[in-house]
Amino acid sequence: MNLRFGLDLVPVASVAESVADQGPLYVERVYTAGEIADSRHAGRIDPRRLAERFAVKEATLKVLPVADEGIDLRAIELVCDGAGLLRVVLHGWAAEVATEAGIDRLTVSVTGDDRLAAAVVAAEVSGVGAADVALPAPTTR
Repeated sequence: MNLRFGLDLVPVASVAESVADQGPLYVERVYTAGEIADSRHAGRIDPRRLAERFAVKEATLKVLPVADEGIDLRAIELVCDGAGLLRVVLHGWAAEVATEAGIDRLTVSVTGDDRLAAAVVAAEVSGVGAADVALPAPTTR
């Protein structure tokens, strides 16, 4: 079995600015209904929680073998189960890409403070296409 890792850091202020500038258009374009609900705190959307989810989406993109095609960010979802455990759930084309690449499982770790959110995603890779998948070059911000 091979492992691939994706890491991403997201400034909370940049997410807060996107929410302030674009409002619901930004939120609904990037996050699933479940993520939006999980990001509410005291009746308002918490930019820190959204930043954590955005970091997970970007870290996940770094382990998926896609280059220029692009994946709808809502196809990558951070889900918190009843016990407080986090997991990444892929939908639609993102799930198909992962399956074709032999990605068996994704594991996620998220952390952050008032300034930055960080996520690491580990992909366990085996099976079809595991050895010959080309990953895109890392992106810079």
